Amino acid sequence: MPVIGNPFPKTGNTLPVSSFVLLQDFAWRHRIALCRRALSSKGRGASSVGEWKLANPRSRAYKLQLSQSGIHLFLRCHGRLCGTVGDFLPYGSTLFVAASLLRLCPEQDLPGELLAPDIEAYGGRLVRYVGTSPTLSGLVQEIARRLEESGLVHPAPQTWKIFLAALNHMETASDQELLRTFCAVAGEIGRPPGRMGNP
Repeated sequence: MPVIGNPFPKTGNTLPVSSFVLLQDFAWRHRIALCRRALSSKGRGASSVGEWKLANPRSRAYKLQLSQSGIHLFLRCHGRLCGTVGDFLPYGSTLFVAASLLRLCPEQDLPGELLAPDIEAYGGRLVRYVGTSPTLSGLVQEIARRLEESGLVHPAPQTWKIFLAALNHMETASDQELLRTFCAVAGEIGRPPGRMGNP
């Protein structure tokens, strides 16, 4: 049976190439192909995937005010995103993807996301900070502006409430929407889609 190098040089042991490793490799390749297809559908060639660069290497912390139910909501969203992408991801990636999904809501549906009855239950006194790209501030400001223009949300929502609405909305998104959105923002969060599955 073929082996992968010798990861244990002092003991002489070797690691066999198992069917599990081959299947795992196939899964990574499949997810990367989906990302490339999503980018191509927006007018970007698949060859550009390997040319993604981190748009802004800086990071800033964003404040979340959660109840215990809100913490569970965040962890559910994060676990699902990691499972869909097939890799370990920072918590900030989940917050950025959630806000990006909320921004895509049609004008007539956006106020309802903030006024959903679940939102109040997810907010609380447990303060947590999540680090991600500073460009997330721009997304939040755009969402807040659209809500103000709708005239249906009073007073103007605090940023942490927008985050809760985004996470609540993220739970209803399909796996395809999650993956497509992740691919679209991967450069912003420092995770080029061509590197998915790699250390």
